[in-house]
Amino acid sequence: MSREEQKIIEYMVVCINEFAEKFNLNYREAFNYLKSHKALQFLW
Repeated sequence: MSREEQKIIEYMVVCINEFAEKFNLNYREAFNYLKSHKALQFLW
């Protein structure tokens, strides 16, 4: 995995964690919500 890909993954993890914290969700709930609303595609 390239350094650029690693940074993108780290950024996405931070975004998911921040979303989960803001809306009082666990990581999996936040991930599923963002995935179902195509927000992860937007971040990628």
